[in-house]
Amino acid sequence: YARVRYRQVYPGIDLVYRSAGRQLEYDFVVTPGADPSRIRLRFQGADSISVDRDGALVMELGGRQILQPRPFIYQDTPAGRVTVEGDYLVARNREVRFRLGRYDRTRPLVIDPVLVYAGFFGGEKGDSITGMAYGPDGSLWLTGSTISPVELPAQNEPLSGRGVASDAFLAKLRVPAHGAPTLLYWTYLGGGSRDYGGSIWVDDTGAVYATGSTLSSDFPTTANAVSTELGGGQNPMRTNNQDAFAVKIDPAASGQDSLVFGTFLGGTKLEVPTALTVDAAGMIYVVGYTSSVNIDPLADPTVQPANRGGYEAFLYKISPSAEKGAALLFNTYLGGRSTDVATGVAVDSAGGVFISGYTMSDDFPFTEGCHQCLLGGGADAFIARLNLNKAGLDALEYCTYLGGSDLDFPQSMAMDASGGLWLAGYTLSRDLPVTLDAYRSAHAGGDADAFLLRVDLSRPAGQVVTYGTYFGGSGTDTAYGLALLGRGQVALTGYTLSDNLPVMGAPPAGERRSLMADAFVSVLDTSTPGIGALIFSSYFGGTNQDVGVSIAPDPEGSIYVAGYSYSRTLPVTDGSRKRGPFGSSSGFLLRLDRLPGEWPASEPAPSN
Repeated sequence: YARVRYRQVYPGIDLVYRSAGRQLEYDFVVTPGADPSRIRLRFQGADSISVDRDGALVMELGGRQILQPRPFIYQDTPAGRVTVEGDYLVARNREVRFRLGRYDRTRPLVIDPVLVYAGFFGGEKGDSITGMAYGPDGSLWLTGSTISPVELPAQNEPLSGRGVASDAFLAKLRVPAHGAPTLLYWTYLGGGSRDYGGSIWVDDTGAVYATGSTLSSDFPTTANAVSTELGGGQNPMRTNNQDAFAVKIDPAASGQDSLVFGTFLGGTKLEVPTALTVDAAGMIYVVGYTSSVNIDPLADPTVQPANRGGYEAFLYKISPSAEKGAALLFNTYLGGRSTDVATGVAVDSAGGVFISGYTMSDDFPFTEGCHQCLLGGGADAFIARLNLNKAGLDALEYCTYLGGSDLDFPQSMAMDASGGLWLAGYTLSRDLPVTLDAYRSAHAGGDADAFLLRVDLSRPAGQVVTYGTYFGGSGTDTAYGLALLGRGQVALTGYTLSDNLPVMGAPPAGERRSLMADAFVSVLDTSTPGIGALIFSSYFGGTNQDVGVSIAPDPEGSIYVAGYSYSRTLPVTDGSRKRGPFGSSSGFLLRLDRLPGEWPASEPAPSN
């Protein structure tokens, strides 16, 4: 059974035990008018019992600590889920009770000691989170866009920003074992016009790399930049002229001193960076798409020296520590005569560069021995491998289409320890290449399903897809972020319009709550065939639109999900609220702790 309800454990109070993967969780459900102060808990065998500063119940047992997190207490109302303040209270006889704040006694009350954190992140105008990375000191880094003034941490001098419109931002959070994160570092990143955050990477030294887009001619750059001038020309109303940017930040320094490297990237029209990675030598790789026909400077030799039509994918390799004029190591266009968009990049230990994305070009530059040599539908995924030690077109060692007979859009990519490439995104194709061990082998319905693919380019043509599955319900489902958790286990986030998205071991936010998009987070064990692969899956949202964008694990296996929300009724656990006006977005941050025996400590993800 998935759920067992013991009725009237106390007068008007039921006790519900439920499955959370292989873990047992429990809720007290207090009916209207019942008295929750009747609830008593006693833990036999505990040497001592107390409540720590984060509200967790701490039990000492033979020199070990057992933690039960602060309870999540809520009521479901017509306006959405409402959080009720409350915590544990330990009596002198070591009985544990619940201390509650004000709540509506005419509605049912749920007391749920679930291990989860959720909160808004942002200011009073509008914010979104687009990238996230875990630092070597246990911190969590976020990037995105904001138009809000922010109360800065003590002794924190921003690098730049506060223009006429949006700025990119970088934020560093201390993440405690329980409870809400603390803001340790913040900087705006931009100039006098519009600036948008994109992706973020943190290396083993704690240096932070970020990319995004800008319309600011005074965006902060360094003397050794690839370009110190905005190629598109400053015009805040013409976002089709924005440049990409790339920066390296030393967060231990202050203000302008923290900018180790900053550069514009692009030509005279549009550049949008979509992903970045950093190799072991500290070289930066940025991919995205451009409408410029005159990227300047352009490396010589390069793989493809011209934009062949419309939006074209691009790749940059940059040395942030090089002398003036030497930062650009390589760049190239990549595409055909229609739309081509790169969305993922990874680098292997031998220096091979892997690019993924989608293309509508029937003349995309595939190579001999390709897995799929013809465009299958209106848009297909593509995967390319480049060897930048070779010159010109010889550097393109492998390139293939990958998809079904309709539209296929990969949104993110990660490389596992064996060199396999994982792609997540969404598809309208009913004939996407899936494998016999797929979680779901058929499209579930609606316009789009999420998908997850693993590709091994060392295998013969026709056999490179080693895992492929659809994921979703009967509505539209889109995966934007993925994280590798080790041993074949993969976490996904995105948004869904499905009322029947598979739910497993869900936290209190586990039910769909609006007619608009809800974020979701799901974990699949791809080593288990069929429906048994689903370890965890949950909606996360309020009564308006909510979208999961980025997902990152920490070394202990906790999962962090970030994105943006238009809802004022997110099921937060920290008492935070959406501060922006109606119609504006706020960032959100969600943490799910590892269930014992469910997913292992994580592999480092090479693309954020």
